[in-house]
Amino acid sequence: MIITNNLKMRHLKILLVMLVAISCTRNVQRIQDSNASLLTGTYHLDSMPGSLLLSSNGLVPEEYNSSLITIDSIGSFKLPITIEYPQSLALILGQSLGSMAGSRAIGLFIFPGDTLNIDISDSVKITCKNKSHQDYIQNYLKLSNLLQKARIGFPFQESVQKDTPSEFRLKQIEFNGQMKELIKTFITKNNIQNQEFNKMAFLEAEYITACHLIDYKWLNKIIYRKEVKVPMDFFSLADSLTKTDCDFIITQNYFDFLNRIQMKYSTEKIDSLLKFINYDPKTLTQEILLGRSLMDILNKDSIQVASKYFDAFKPKIKNSIIKQRLDEEYKAKIAFLDNPSVKNTLLTDLSVKSNKNSVLKQIIEDHKDKVIYVKFWGPWCGPCMEELPFDKMLIKEINPANFAFVNLCVRTKKSDWEFTISNKKMFGYHYLLSNDQYNELSSLFNISGIPYHILIGKDGKILNNNAPSPGSAILGGLDHTFVRDLKRITNPN
Repeated sequence: MIITNNLKMRHLKILLVMLVAISCTRNVQRIQDSNASLLTGTYHLDSMPGSLLLSSNGLVPEEYNSSLITIDSIGSFKLPITIEYPQSLALILGQSLGSMAGSRAIGLFIFPGDTLNIDISDSVKITCKNKSHQDYIQNYLKLSNLLQKARIGFPFQESVQKDTPSEFRLKQIEFNGQMKELIKTFITKNNIQNQEFNKMAFLEAEYITACHLIDYKWLNKIIYRKEVKVPMDFFSLADSLTKTDCDFIITQNYFDFLNRIQMKYSTEKIDSLLKFINYDPKTLTQEILLGRSLMDILNKDSIQVASKYFDAFKPKIKNSIIKQRLDEEYKAKIAFLDNPSVKNTLLTDLSVKSNKNSVLKQIIEDHKDKVIYVKFWGPWCGPCMEELPFDKMLIKEINPANFAFVNLCVRTKKSDWEFTISNKKMFGYHYLLSNDQYNELSSLFNISGIPYHILIGKDGKILNNNAPSPGSAILGGLDHTFVRDLKRITNPN
């Protein structure tokens, strides 16, 4: 099978789009048969990026995942990946994660246990090892491109701004019919007999329409600052789709649909999503929503409150993958909270100290006789969060007996600081600064924005008041020159 894909991925970074991977099937045995898959390929373009990013999405909890793929000197790459359910992926070329403007993304689809080979030149050719998957993957990627072109041709933003709810809904119903005609013609033209594929194809149109309807209200409220009153049946399609059994085929449009449902029912009340599914999931989509709701409670409320909800509602989930993920996250949170080093050493709230000048002195004293790499960051800072995978790589490279990675969090509430460290499983030592403390250090080191890095020697003297970042996708991963310098400084002998 050969697939050509020259389209750039659209809407990689838009407001209110949370990418979430999910699975959807009654066939529990197929879900349990998790297999290692393999991504291989060759890069033939003149500008060798050094690495690629493979983007995927977590089932429960909902989180964006990325894997750095290193390209060797002859342009070859290989990445083993664990795939628990057939799903869409994206291979991103040209820019760092989170800085997608001008980047190119190759849409992929992979099955558990399969191998995809990707040949990247002016066009992209994808070959599939398992011949039984070839037609499905080929047709899925062609259909995705077809629907994407249709969406590009629809004046969505203009309609959101100008149309009344009734007018917008009528246009969406019409557009839904157009998409279904395209799908019907596509299936007939390609003589597709796979009923599982055909069902998925028509559901794609439903998910796109449901997302558009939810986006209409939220975009008007958040972007255009306009409250619109929608009729009672405006979201009936979206609500009905949560009650529809679907096959075990995971697409980006389904990811987006789940996110919109979660966004639609997100309120200050922690059980609003639970109420929506009537506290009793009947379909796998509702089980996923229940799992996400429990994760939201785990991350935002006390462990005592979370435990009550887990005990009451986790037994209602039958899907083994969702249950396993919930167990893992719950145990990880307990371990984090019970870890004495986390309580007493890693987390230090300096914002309660009144002496601004003591901050740097205390950090040096806490890590006496060590080389200290300081990172100024905040959970609200996209580039700061992009660096997290490379922060972890750097920490693993340097001997901890001689090195301390210190994270200084700025302009952030204590609860958000603690939550982000726990949720992202951040490594290193963590300090929370007050605004005055940050302003003082910002003036001292002439910090104009974050992330910002400082390197301090074992003697407590500043070695570099504008140190390099640990790495990036553009650099092909870690900054190996910086790593080599750090190893030399921390282990001079």
